[in-house]
Amino acid sequence: MANKKLDLCGNGKISIRNDGIIAKQTHMTMQEARLLRLVIMQVSQYDDDLMEYEVTIPEIANYFGITTTQTLYDDIFDICDKLTSKKIAIRTESTKNPWSFQPWMAEASYDGSVVKLALNKRIKPYVMEFNELFTQYEMKDILQLRSYYALRIYEILKMKYTSCRKKKKTFDFTIEELREMTSTENKHIQIGHFRKKVIEIAKREINEKTDINITTEILKSSRKYIGVRFTVTEKSKIKSIEAPDLDKTAPADPIPGQVDLSDVYKIIDLLTKRSIPCTSSQAEQLFNAYNNEISEQFLNNLDYVAKNNKIKNRVAYLLKISKDNIAKESEIIQADPPEPKRKPRKAKIETVEPISESREQAYIDMQVDFAEDLWPDLPICEDPNPETIATIREIEEIERNQQNH
Repeated sequence: MANKKLDLCGNGKISIRNDGIIAKQTHMTMQEARLLRLVIMQVSQYDDDLMEYEVTIPEIANYFGITTTQTLYDDIFDICDKLTSKKIAIRTESTKNPWSFQPWMAEASYDGSVVKLALNKRIKPYVMEFNELFTQYEMKDILQLRSYYALRIYEILKMKYTSCRKKKKTFDFTIEELREMTSTENKHIQIGHFRKKVIEIAKREINEKTDINITTEILKSSRKYIGVRFTVTEKSKIKSIEAPDLDKTAPADPIPGQVDLSDVYKIIDLLTKRSIPCTSSQAEQLFNAYNNEISEQFLNNLDYVAKNNKIKNRVAYLLKISKDNIAKESEIIQADPPEPKRKPRKAKIETVEPISESREQAYIDMQVDFAEDLWPDLPICEDPNPETIATIREIEEIERNQQNH
């Protein structure tokens, strides 16, 4: 199996065959689900076969916008271990064996620095043979989701929405179907809990964080909950990362004071390719901040921000440095800073007053008294001479050394 570096700067689109989306899937944590879909995102219709992909922990952290810590390194070990046991159950035409269970991953290994991931070749038809039975969505639309139930319901509704020919996009699911697709057959048994913990949480997250809006209606029969009706509408096209084909559609001249939407699309596309989430309003602010053009300065700053893992809010930082050329600034930062100039200090001259004879005698008397208390048998001269003073000072030095030890 060929090895390939995980591409974190591609178009970010995930393609899964429709029967793979609606199939039973072993419940996963969001970390496991994201990493699995990151691998599926790598598959191209131009590939000859499924490949083994490699990625480092800092690259994963940067892509998902999380901090690289020791806990993350430990979590990746567990994620790799559990991913190999996660399965997808595909319906078959056999009445005796209506389900075919296949593991998602052929390999998920971690050596402490590099993660190696390879999809199971048996699921190749569900992620590689692209045709009209495939559903495609963008990775950026699920990056912010925190609930696995929201992720699964989003995928299912996205599949239904893209294949529906009707003007009104309304889809009904039985409670049993939803439980099957969200792996909650044995969880949230009471319908009230299922509605609150699965349906309502998924609805809130999908509406806040993805490219579609949904409304829900609980279906009843004889006062019994039997299903859920979802109505799906697509949000403004401006949230798409794909710029329109400017060769086929020549836009009208923008009104003075307004931003040409094609420039907004370009900025969103540039940031998304560098794994930097960006809304249309943020893209418009960036365009205005860089003098209404996608200049070399903007591209230099964008490259710098994309490579700097210490920057948390990259869009805000791009706005902040819009007046600077960060590429030149970084060269200055790398150079040794010049020594700060200091004013020479004037020498401080201390004047020492001469010691009077009376003060000198008092000092000698004090030292003699001290020596007499310490060594009572030591003969003390009544009229000390310089040699006596020297002896006293030696005694002082001995005493200080004893105190220090």
